[in-house]
Amino acid sequence: EAKLIIAGQRRFNPPPPHYPHAHEDPTMSGRLGPLANLSEALRSKIGPEHHRRIRQRLLPIYSRIPRIHWSQSGEDVILGELLPEQRGTYVDVGAAHPRLGSNTYFLYRRGWRGTLVEPNPDSAHALRKARPRDRVVQAAAGSKVGTAQFTIFQSDYLSSIDPAVAQERTDAGEVIESILEVPVVTLADLNLYADPHQPCLLSIDCEGADLEVLRGNDWNTFTPRVICVEEPATTLRHPTEIRQLLEGRGYRLQAHTGLSAIYVNN
Repeated sequence: EAKLIIAGQRRFNPPPPHYPHAHEDPTMSGRLGPLANLSEALRSKIGPEHHRRIRQRLLPIYSRIPRIHWSQSGEDVILGELLPEQRGTYVDVGAAHPRLGSNTYFLYRRGWRGTLVEPNPDSAHALRKARPRDRVVQAAAGSKVGTAQFTIFQSDYLSSIDPAVAQERTDAGEVIESILEVPVVTLADLNLYADPHQPCLLSIDCEGADLEVLRGNDWNTFTPRVICVEEPATTLRHPTEIRQLLEGRGYRLQAHTGLSAIYVNN
């Protein structure tokens, strides 16, 4: 379990401005929101064949409706297109909030399930409560098993086990809420299995530790079809170590949101 090293003052922090607000309306259902519910009601009234014909006529209109997304910069909209299956699995490393900023909540609502890795005890508790189908591993992830100091900032989406990142954010004026000693696991230790033919997503958002998480994977047993990893847009022109590692494992860069890079297995 996490061991408290330094404790500070707790205060409420609203999500950053770029977070979506779809969570404010729990009736939203995926891409079309309330329109999806209306479509299903119409189908039950007129039958599947008539419904299909009407849907074909309305698709050009549907395509112009903004899509609901829960992730920080629309990652889940792209992931939903790359992984269209109604059932599948995911591994979300640095899962944080069950919905806000989540790259996997859209898939969870669709019927998927998976493993959520999160070192913050409060966040891990919230994940267990809000997403009961998922397995929650309360730990950080890295390239080798051990322990690490996890710096939790009052803006907790900035929290990190990377000392350099934590120091940089402290120098920038971010306020430390607490520092915990947390266990570190590797992907290889989580007994994961997937091959590229299966609908499977690996999402990593670890505030500086993303490369170490990838280095801790056993690619012989866990090769997800799609990998979403935090990489700044400025790395597009110059391949990063993350990109070089993934390209060496048979992945290609498929999309970039400005915050995250999305790779697909060849």
